[in-house]
Amino acid sequence: MVCECILLGDTGSGETAQDLVAESIVELIERRDTDIQFVMIVGDNIYENGCESVQDSQFDDKFKKPYGHVAFDNLPFFLALGNHDYGQADKKVGGGSDQEDTVSDNSKYQVDYTTARENLTLPSGKKKWNMPAKWYTKSFGPCDFFIIDTNMDRLTETEIK
Repeated sequence: MVCECILLGDTGSGETAQDLVAESIVELIERRDTDIQFVMIVGDNIYENGCESVQDSQFDDKFKKPYGHVAFDNLPFFLALGNHDYGQADKKVGGGSDQEDTVSDNSKYQVDYTTARENLTLPSGKKKWNMPAKWYTKSFGPCDFFIIDTNMDRLTETEIK
């Protein structure tokens, strides 16, 4: 048994290049010699600083618009978090030379989007966007995928343990 899938990374720009990649995915899926079962995005799903809620329009602009039509009947996407999905430094704290960047944690919105009503539901009943947790496993036939959050600088000591 073979497990055919598409792996992507650093995709969430919402720019023309992302649309071109989506069209390439469609062309690959439509070939008669493939049986693509899913797409996996390995991080940096929403540039530049992730999303600020499950209703954030970036889910539309940087996921639904480019990928919503890709094998809409049954092709789910499984996602992992990248550093840009957390958000970046948004202000300085402290005074003088001891200023430090503060960082946001926008990652939870991408996890929560999996079960949000805003997520696309495929005719098969599956969801298009799938990230049930920061860490999860997914099996397809003989292939097991372990999706892990490696943003160690953003994780608490409890999460790392």
